[in-house]
Amino acid sequence: GTGHPAIGDECNLETPVQNAEMAASALWFTGMPEHITENYAQEKGLSYGFSYKGIEEDIAEKLPYYSFMGVRFILMPSSFAFKEQALLKAGLKLVYDKEIRIYENLSSFPRAFVTYPTGAKAGSMSAEKALIKEYGANRAVIEAEARKDGLLVFTDVYWPGWKAHVNGVEAEIITVEGIARGVYIKKGRNEVIFSYMPDSFKKGLMSAGVSAVIMLALAFSKTRP
Repeated sequence: GTGHPAIGDECNLETPVQNAEMAASALWFTGMPEHITENYAQEKGLSYGFSYKGIEEDIAEKLPYYSFMGVRFILMPSSFAFKEQALLKAGLKLVYDKEIRIYENLSSFPRAFVTYPTGAKAGSMSAEKALIKEYGANRAVIEAEARKDGLLVFTDVYWPGWKAHVNGVEAEIITVEGIARGVYIKKGRNEVIFSYMPDSFKKGLMSAGVSAVIMLALAFSKTRP
């Protein structure tokens, strides 16, 4: 395979470019690999330019991140001139070639999986599929069997307000690769429950409760003889 991103708390969504002034639109999930670069020459001084590579080269370079997010197929227009070898070399397989070309990503990860961080470089990470038993807008239940202490990764987007419980005990949710949710689990069978209860919703419930009490009190006072 082509390897996968190392799992951790840091955001690794951008590919460094030499002399890059800023990240611009070069986030791996946009498909727009342009970078604004600063170039300095003694006779000309400071100037700016663009660093650009073909979309197929950008996909090949960022394939570990697409794999991490479970992207199974890449579609390319059949009439588009591109360096197919870059995709094949990265580990994609051409599975359909008619009005459009479809490449299968054989190294894509499941939506929920267990991994065992070692601090090693990308490419040495292993993943074991976890079972999603329940999934809804505000709740997800995942069952994972870990062969040792590890990290359960759920590739839904991380957002404040989500809570996690591992085997009934509240656990910290960490951001994985700057975008997904993760919780540490122990060896053996684990049930992980993600639930969404933002502070704004709690405050709304409290306000509604206080308002209801006040209204009941007012109604009761008016009916007293």
